[in-house]
Amino acid sequence: VADVMAMLQQQLPGYDENEQLALELVGESDSSFVLPSGLQESVMQPGSDAMTQLAECCKPIQGDDCLGYIKQGYGVTIHRRDCEQILQLEEDDPERVVQVNWEGPAKSSYAIDILIRALDRHGLLHDITGVLTRESVNVLALSSQLDRRQGLVELRMTIEVTGLVLLGRLLDKIGQIPNLVEVKRCRVGS
Repeated sequence: VADVMAMLQQQLPGYDENEQLALELVGESDSSFVLPSGLQESVMQPGSDAMTQLAECCKPIQGDDCLGYIKQGYGVTIHRRDCEQILQLEEDDPERVVQVNWEGPAKSSYAIDILIRALDRHGLLHDITGVLTRESVNVLALSSQLDRRQGLVELRMTIEVTGLVLLGRLLDKIGQIPNLVEVKRCRVGS
């Protein structure tokens, strides 16, 4: 297993032979698969040479508690620990699930989804996008749905963040906007 992981590491962009890589089959060892800080740059498309990829189902970002799934011929797919898909894989095929850890500062941005629920009012979207603008956060997608009966609006946004610190700060600042009911990072299917 160590030889396979060494080979995987050497194929990552920005490989540094001084970095160490270890693998843990969950529950069987104290070592772990360490993700280089530039992981986003090595996201694999099926059939490419890259040996790691971030799962699209849960969109892990730097700092998340993660597990990886080793898929023969595709390398390691990284999932958030609370992802329903990895939880099912851990139950069905536990020998292919590995603990992963981020290492070093984030070098990339990550697309993540957030959900905002608020009492509908004039200027709400302006206030939300103002927070994002002040934090230099790019909005990749936005959808909204209004429940006129209850006067509630639900906004789903895909934004780019560099890691959990920025995400936490954004959620906190958006949460302070008047008339806000809830703001959270979306889970799969939420």
